[in-house]
Amino acid sequence: MKPIVEGHSISKKFCREYKRSIRYGFADIFRTIALRESPERLRQGEFWAVRDVSLNVGEGEALGIMGVNGSGKTTLLRIVSGFLKPDRGSVTVRGRVSPIFARGAGFDPVLTGYENIRLCLSMLGLDKQRIPSKVEPIIDFSELAPDALAAPIKTYSSGMLARLGFSCVVNSDPSLLIIDEALAVGDMKFRTKCYRRLGELKNEGTSFVMVSHSPNAMMQVCDRAIYLRKGRMAYEGDVEEALKRYESDEEHRIAMKMIHKAEEYESLSRDHSRFLIEDFSSADMDEGKFIGKTGRDLNMKILFLAKQRIGNLHLHLIIRSVREPDINFIHQVHEVGPATEGKGSVDVVLPKLSLRPGDYIIKMFFTSEDHLQFLDFKERTQLKVMKEEYFRGSHYQELSLHLHGHQ
Repeated sequence: MKPIVEGHSISKKFCREYKRSIRYGFADIFRTIALRESPERLRQGEFWAVRDVSLNVGEGEALGIMGVNGSGKTTLLRIVSGFLKPDRGSVTVRGRVSPIFARGAGFDPVLTGYENIRLCLSMLGLDKQRIPSKVEPIIDFSELAPDALAAPIKTYSSGMLARLGFSCVVNSDPSLLIIDEALAVGDMKFRTKCYRRLGELKNEGTSFVMVSHSPNAMMQVCDRAIYLRKGRMAYEGDVEEALKRYESDEEHRIAMKMIHKAEEYESLSRDHSRFLIEDFSSADMDEGKFIGKTGRDLNMKILFLAKQRIGNLHLHLIIRSVREPDINFIHQVHEVGPATEGKGSVDVVLPKLSLRPGDYIIKMFFTSEDHLQFLDFKERTQLKVMKEEYFRGSHYQELSLHLHGHQ
């Protein structure tokens, strides 16, 4: 059986300058009509949004597409949907395509909800004879009140638009469902119903091509995944492996940004006349990055030089995730004790590390007796927390479950 979607070497370029893009557009139309070809090289102001991407989606299969913003995900979806024509390569789609893009896309703001349901089903390609039988299931699925459906769409909230749009698409008997960040719809009860409906469609043979930044959505819905990096396919295959690569690249990018910002702060005056951190290291390091494992002890060592006696030294240790750089996952203050003049060291142990796998930044600094005298700090140390399997959640904690039967 032939796949629902066949794409070979799909490439699409855009121009960042509006006036220049209009000029290029007219030139490309003439070239296509006269010569039946488009230019291979990039012209001034152009860039490749998608470059040489091939994909296949079988019947009843769900393909996820992931990547950072600007990596070409939505462009690829629009090409598969038929809204955009590739500059190079080809796409073949067999069956009815039902896309879910922006909230409220395709709705007429002046028409009522009832009228927009019929309009949407017509745009999705349903026969006029079948449309009346679909209206009631859509209304029931959306859970919108009759007075809301009788009002113009322009009076709807974004949540109501999303509910109505999703309800129309999943009840239109699609062969291929294209979803672009459209699963965060309504409250938990309604989202659960959406996932249940997607499962039913999949069992009935409907195929999916889906973009989402939610790891849970990808793991729950998709059979395979594509990871795009700057418009090119960086990986295709197992969803878990694609998520690992995507999150690793994203965390590295954010970590580099945080480190660059920290370099600016390190130019601030510190009391080097009294105290200097000479080294901050660990037995488990790789290319200057600390390596930790969830549930295992993390051992670190700080070497310092006290240029005079300090009555009561305090260590401040902060660990921030690159996913949420404004949140301190660990923030501890410890009294080290008096530091005599000369070289010294502090052994630091974080027992049974409770951080979820991922990339972190360690910020460490020393203060004197009253905590107000700032001595020295290190803010650019990277920590990579590892665990063998892909981890979903915000915090690590071992869990033991025992199921007991009841008579």
